[in-house]
Amino acid sequence: ELSAIVPVRERQKIVRTAVSKFRAAIQLQFDFHQAIYNLGTMLYGLAEDTLRSGLKMNSKEMTPNELYSQSAIYICCSPCFEAKLF
Repeated sequence: ELSAIVPVRERQKIVRTAVSKFRAAIQLQFDFHQAIYNLGTMLYGLAEDTLRSGLKMNSKEMTPNELYSQSAIYICCSPCFEAKLF
């Protein structure tokens, strides 16, 4: 948990870097269920941090509600890939 040791602005930068790395891993292997799940949890954390911090967002960034929505999609889809149904 980064919240205890890292300020919000730095934490958001770390989380955004992690999100981009998880997305890259998923592009390399679309059924990498751990990366899919972890991406969902990182997006959820980013939404929480964005809401808590009250920082202004630029037009390129997703709103917390959009982040929560994407988070739910990734987290809910990850077990499907774990089962190797495809």
